[in-house]
Amino acid sequence: MGLDDIFDKAKDAVEDIAEKAKGAGIDLGEKAEELLHSEQAEKISDSLLDAGEKAANSVTGGKFAQQVSDVRDGIDGQVGDGGDAK
Repeated sequence: MGLDDIFDKAKDAVEDIAEKAKGAGIDLGEKAEELLHSEQAEKISDSLLDAGEKAANSVTGGKFAQQVSDVRDGIDGQVGDGGDAK
């Protein structure tokens, strides 16, 4: 079984789940939006963003720390519940 076959099976499975959810009156797009803006997503995104900020500052020697922080905060405002779960 090649990579294309695995991809096709996964795609078929997702389409099947979406169709069943739709038949049950569940809007997967709405559910995904709710998950994206949840407290759990906030905690996970903060952890990833903190690690990215630390890595960027390490690579640049902190020379662009303010810009890196601004980008981190901008992304953080788009994911999770809008808070800072640090």
